[in-house]
Amino acid sequence: MSDLPFLWTARQNTVPPEELGLGSSSSSSRPGASQAAPVAAQPSPPPSSTSGTRDPLAAAAAAASATTAARAASKTAAPLNTSTPPAKDASTPSQSSPAPQRDAAPSSSTPASASASASASSLASSPTLLTATTPIAELRAPSSWQGDLVVATRLHFAEATKEDVDVKVLGGFLRCALAIADTVVIAVGASPGTVDKIRALVNAAQTSARQQHQGGKQVHVLPVSPWGKFVPALNALTSFAANHGFKYICFQSLEVDVPPDVIRALVAQLQLGDTLVAGAAFPNDHLFSSGWHVLNGRTSPWNTLAVWAVGKLALTGFSLVAEGLPHEGISAGVEEVSTISILQRIMPRQAKAKLLLHRALLRADTWRTDFQGDEARRDWHRKKMQSKIDRPAAQLDALGIDPGIVQHISLEP
Repeated sequence: MSDLPFLWTARQNTVPPEELGLGSSSSSSRPGASQAAPVAAQPSPPPSSTSGTRDPLAAAAAAASATTAARAASKTAAPLNTSTPPAKDASTPSQSSPAPQRDAAPSSSTPASASASASASSLASSPTLLTATTPIAELRAPSSWQGDLVVATRLHFAEATKEDVDVKVLGGFLRCALAIADTVVIAVGASPGTVDKIRALVNAAQTSARQQHQGGKQVHVLPVSPWGKFVPALNALTSFAANHGFKYICFQSLEVDVPPDVIRALVAQLQLGDTLVAGAAFPNDHLFSSGWHVLNGRTSPWNTLAVWAVGKLALTGFSLVAEGLPHEGISAGVEEVSTISILQRIMPRQAKAKLLLHRALLRADTWRTDFQGDEARRDWHRKKMQSKIDRPAAQLDALGIDPGIVQHISLEP
């Protein structure tokens, strides 16, 4: 059976989940027992505990290949660091980032003949597959990894026009970030006069934040030019993390306020060794349903709050296709989908993508998108959510590849 998980010919908007072995089934142990739905949907029961050795990515891919063979016959998939903070001590084992192990290139000539149900069964029995609902206590990372994690965010000058507001927002972000990591890095637009102003805002904000933490915490300001739309700043932050020996990078938006347990749960997923990224599911905006799903902009982790394995992400960085190709009619953004899909083709057994639902994220003040009393903003947000499916679909078409897959996991408090 082929282990080519991502040479799928069906796009995420055209193939029903049941054809991919991800839809409804009479077996309650089958992952993804229902089509992706808003967060309020109940998670499916835990998968079977029977033994098995197949990797979930390869097994889910085989299910897709078995049911899309007819389509495959008619379509073939095409194959800054501007800051100079002191480097981390390379002699510290916990801060080294070993090169990820890549899989040998599989042969595309191997036929996919097993049934989708058999593949789904082996996926459910995989020893690395977490149950649909997993106690948080089992997913907390040990405290020794704090030096391996850098928390990163982006701050453009347009967001710093009201100093009183920004100092408060930055202070809240830094208190959250420094509670979970020893190092924070903030990418800023490097246009004339803005870096000093933003650095002053950061210094004012971190003064109060540092009072709540022990010494040894570091906050770096990383100028980025050109700023672009999305990708240049993200890749500058990724380069910072790789060059200074961090194993994990947590991208977190300034407006996201979460307790440390949420980020600990994300890091714990990466410590399993086979995971590229683990992100937080946001109520009402993510289409969440426990199990395996085809990747799109509403099922994927977002850099709003997501932890990535630096050694794997640094192999490609975030794809420039997500910066947009305006002359081709391709819009920018939702960079997570193209990047995950590319890396899952390169290293299918080592690049799992996971979306975690944590009860702390159900708080109304975690990420405000209700825009009460502002119908125009609410309408804008609805259109933005729809574009999170359309934009990456066009980007994947331009790359000539099909989407990867993502596992949704619901955590008990």
